[in-house]
Amino acid sequence: MLLAGHRPRSRQDVASTTLVATDWDYVAEGGANVVFRYGGTETSPLANYVLRIRKAGVRGALPGDIVAFADAHAPSSAYSQVAVAVSVSSTFLCAMNDVLQGTTSRPSHRRGVHLDVNLLEVLLLPEMAFSSPHALSIELKPKYGRLAAPSDLVHEAKRTTCRFCMHQHLKVAEGKARHRSAYCPIRLFAPETMADALSALFTTPQNNLRLFPSTTAWNDAMIRSVLVALLTQVPVLEDLQRMHALDRLDIEGLFQLAQVHARLEQCSQEELADGTASLGSLLPPGTISESTAQLIQRATTAPNWANVPFTDWQRLYAHLVNDFMVATTYKDCSLLVAMAPFDTDDTADSDTHLITLPDGAVFKCKVAIVDVDPKSHKPLEYYHALDADIVAHFAATDDGTFGCAPMHT
Repeated sequence: MLLAGHRPRSRQDVASTTLVATDWDYVAEGGANVVFRYGGTETSPLANYVLRIRKAGVRGALPGDIVAFADAHAPSSAYSQVAVAVSVSSTFLCAMNDVLQGTTSRPSHRRGVHLDVNLLEVLLLPEMAFSSPHALSIELKPKYGRLAAPSDLVHEAKRTTCRFCMHQHLKVAEGKARHRSAYCPIRLFAPETMADALSALFTTPQNNLRLFPSTTAWNDAMIRSVLVALLTQVPVLEDLQRMHALDRLDIEGLFQLAQVHARLEQCSQEELADGTASLGSLLPPGTISESTAQLIQRATTAPNWANVPFTDWQRLYAHLVNDFMVATTYKDCSLLVAMAPFDTDDTADSDTHLITLPDGAVFKCKVAIVDVDPKSHKPLEYYHALDADIVAHFAATDDGTFGCAPMHT
């Protein structure tokens, strides 16, 4: 969890405090994780914390890896990594699973799913929600909002329609969604259409918008107004775009370079022995396509890609793959927003943003980037195959009338 505007605090107290299953209450769950809120004594270091525990059968990053990723890849120094990976026993996890199975408020389609009781760690996170009356928390999944530029070496469909909107067509065809979402991330990332994008989310939230509690005295227009003001004041969307831009070549380009890299790695030891072999000597004219040569040139900073030493290429390729994985994590992350009316007696912490609407109403808000689980456990082949399926289905079914508003980065 990367909390905007938070002052770093010691996490040692919570990390070393003994966890007792009966102190934790079910809050919510998604497809991969369950969240529990601490309900023990108010004087405990664990007060105002939640636990995120992975479900059985889910493959993904471990808590320690998630914390390390967030520590290393925060968008800027304006964010503080506040999650803690805590060691646990199977006895504790079995007891937490009993708590989960005894919860009657679980969604009906989630019941019967168990926690992974073989985990060695769980994720401990500070509670974002305000305790004041009429407090509301929102989970917003922005996704990736960009169209390919004319110079990008990608499928033509990516120049008119963003990945999210193309994927909607495939999800409906596969029965994973009843209707296409009215939401387009490009509109959320554009200040002039942000309010329209949020309205579309309220109309067709799918898994991109959740409210806690789900029943609230807030109306959609009020929530939208506060969100627009907050996301205008706190540049979290711009920060996400900057992280998205680490994917310089799109999976199409990177996968093509991955094939080139695999070929280079198969070169004989004699060709690589003296350490001076260049890409040009290992990939002589006629052995790669013009588009591949253009991709290699775009990936390098050298005047001529053919002169790049193989050892430099190895470092560059590893950097490109790492940047793609970081960008992919941020393309799939969520924003967690807490909001509540601000009372004149309230005090605002360093992680609290005060929002004043045109009518003079004042709200206190917090915002954090969450679900920054590194995606390195999935190979490039997985992302390339999924991208190809999405684009191929869209290209085969679109009649030419569908498209997104342009935004290039």
